[in-house]
Amino acid sequence: IEARIQEVAKGYREIWMIGSSMGGYAALYFGARVKAQRVLAIAPQILVDSRFSRGPRSGVKVQTPDITELVRQAKGTSFTIVFGSFDLIDTYNISRLYDGQDMPLNIRVLQYEGQDHMLPVRLEEECTL
Repeated sequence: IEARIQEVAKGYREIWMIGSSMGGYAALYFGARVKAQRVLAIAPQILVDSRFSRGPRSGVKVQTPDITELVRQAKGTSFTIVFGSFDLIDTYNISRLYDGQDMPLNIRVLQYEGQDHMLPVRLEEECTL
């Protein structure tokens, strides 16, 4: 997939990635890997874990890497991460990106109070994404 993204991107000045939930994971992962200019991730997964209700079922081997360090180290990419404050799994995932009390300067986090993992649906209801 990464090679295909690189191939398609050759004809463009900028690469932007967007996704929500596991698609947010993909936007963060591939955005960092291909050095996208901007990434918008809505309620993204950072760590996929079978202990989480949205994670793989028990006994299913996880084949997705923890992308915490990959995203933190992608200084040339501007990341915007949006999530709802009522979702503990999303809150935990986002918290992994903090380095102590600080978020890297290239990562902006926007928290919607009173929203949960269905934030993308609610955003779509209010305005077309």
